[in-house]
Amino acid sequence: MKDTAQLRVENKKKIRTVMREGKEFTKQELSRHTGLSTATCNTLINEMAADGEVTGHKLQLGEVGRSSLAYQLNESYEFTLCVV
Repeated sequence: MKDTAQLRVENKKKIRTVMREGKEFTKQELSRHTGLSTATCNTLINEMAADGEVTGHKLQLGEVGRSSLAYQLNESYEFTLCVV
């Protein structure tokens, strides 16, 4: 049986895999694409945003209700240098 730390790592990998398509996603869209619950996506995206791994901006969908946030991977989050 997996512990919560392992499950969290695997779930973040699912989110990263979907986000590598290069598009922006709301938390609800990530939930549909990954099969994770919206609450799980909410928690993990908030953690990833706090770490600077993803960035989000408001979508202007209309004048009624709260604006949704769209998230994408932060391209400058981590760089790896490989010297051969």
